[in-house]
Amino acid sequence: DMEFAQMHGVKVDNLGLKNLGIVNTCLNLVGKKMDDIDVNDLSIYQFLALHKEYYHGIFQVEEGLGKRVLQKIEPTKIDDIAASVSIARPGSYRFIDEYINHKKGIEIKKVDNRISDILAQSNFVIIWQEQIMQLSRKMARFTPQEADGLRRGIGKKIVAKVKEYKEKFIEGSIKNGFERGMVEDIWQTFEDSGNYLFNKSHGFSYSYLTAITCWLKALYTKEFFLSLLKMSKFESEPIQEIAAIQQEMNHFGIKLLPPHIIKSDLDFSIEGADIRFGLGSIKGIAEKTIERLSNFRDQYSNKFEIFAGAEDAQIPLSVITPMIQAGSLEGFTQSRSKVTLESCVYKLLTQKEKKYALQLGADYNFDLLKIILDLKEKIKDEKGKPIISEKRFETIRKKYEPYKQIYLQNSKSEKLANYFYEKKLLGYSYSYKLRDIYLEKEPNLISINDIFDYHDNSVIFIGTVEEKRESVSKKNKKYIKMKISDETGAVDVILFDFKIEDCRAVNNNKLPEEEDIVIIRGDKKDNVVFANNIGIQTQRIFCRLSELKENKETFDK
Repeated sequence: DMEFAQMHGVKVDNLGLKNLGIVNTCLNLVGKKMDDIDVNDLSIYQFLALHKEYYHGIFQVEEGLGKRVLQKIEPTKIDDIAASVSIARPGSYRFIDEYINHKKGIEIKKVDNRISDILAQSNFVIIWQEQIMQLSRKMARFTPQEADGLRRGIGKKIVAKVKEYKEKFIEGSIKNGFERGMVEDIWQTFEDSGNYLFNKSHGFSYSYLTAITCWLKALYTKEFFLSLLKMSKFESEPIQEIAAIQQEMNHFGIKLLPPHIIKSDLDFSIEGADIRFGLGSIKGIAEKTIERLSNFRDQYSNKFEIFAGAEDAQIPLSVITPMIQAGSLEGFTQSRSKVTLESCVYKLLTQKEKKYALQLGADYNFDLLKIILDLKEKIKDEKGKPIISEKRFETIRKKYEPYKQIYLQNSKSEKLANYFYEKKLLGYSYSYKLRDIYLEKEPNLISINDIFDYHDNSVIFIGTVEEKRESVSKKNKKYIKMKISDETGAVDVILFDFKIEDCRAVNNNKLPEEEDIVIIRGDKKDNVVFANNIGIQTQRIFCRLSELKENKETFDK
């Protein structure tokens, strides 16, 4: 096991990183090799300086502590990235200002010349395990084995071993002429940050991957985003990953074009200056169905031919429905909700009934419901009997009824339905912005991205609840903290104490939940909006029959 191997001086970690797959895909797309990349190339450091909020896909610095440290350090060479990656650890983060001050020449720490070369490589901050070993050998004359024992004892927080080396290090260093105050300060740094220190090779290996991903993003932006999108299917939440990528693509002037039955490949693909959504990446399309889509992608002249083509390719209703709702049948539909209904009804028909529908389509402007009605009332077979008997019609009608309920509900607002379909199935909406849908009802709505530039402190905006947490303040006041997002960005919203009950009262005893669409009226302060009133969008949009059954009580109300 790990401990046994390490005891004998042998330990190898093999890390499987998705970023290596992204780099490989991108290099193949642009016809480059890893050796073509200079990790000190100016374009890397210009990109990091110019696009400080757009690091998605850049290894180790996409978000959180790693991103904040890199932004603060403002790297100009690979050594800075290596230091940033290494120092962005919970234990060593407190040394960041000291590192930056030394880097900028604001504060130069005086140290014994005998160890200045060891500390100068990291701006006089101890951030690598090797420095513990080098300092213990240079200052206290530790043997290589003792130096490694000290590193391991500190790194693993083995208290007995650390105590054993502490006295030896301090007394040995003083004996060799090092000033006691400096020795004790260095030892304290060992103990404080030891558990979080990278070894230097690890820090530099990581920094090279950071620089390589940044180089590709800076010089081959479109191909880099395509590589990210192709890898999104391996994420635990692929739709959220696609949404995050798409939002950054906007910043770089690249559109994520919607899926299209003819124009789309099965995977994401470059189309001119933009990227086209892949049919196989629509949520709800199972891996085992993707191969069948190859046989389904064809030139069609109307939606009935698409229904028939899906059947011939053995594409189930559970796949054709999200394709319609995601907008991949552009040019064949005016109302996605209506065509979704028709595709469900088409599946209820016999082969004979489908044949008549295909023959009569053009005469009825491809209105399947009208065709079915006339197959019952007007159109007769060679024996003079209706194609669809009363009994057969009643059977179709009963099975059709729940699909009709979904259609009637969703068609109340086609804009909202399309927005919801796209957000749920693709991760982003390309047809409408949420604000635009509601502007008629609330003309003072502003985008989330404009909140803190808005001239007034009181703001009204609409968004989706991404995260929600209930807690209690230090003054024992209950509050709800939410992350609200729209197409332009995200903002933290806090609803305090008695206003929680006000919110519940105006929303039929309901409080906002994750994925709810909400209109918020509040006051902005310190990058947070304190909500005075929250309205919850109550119109439900259903994508599948199972959702109607699950929400039948709510729907009936």
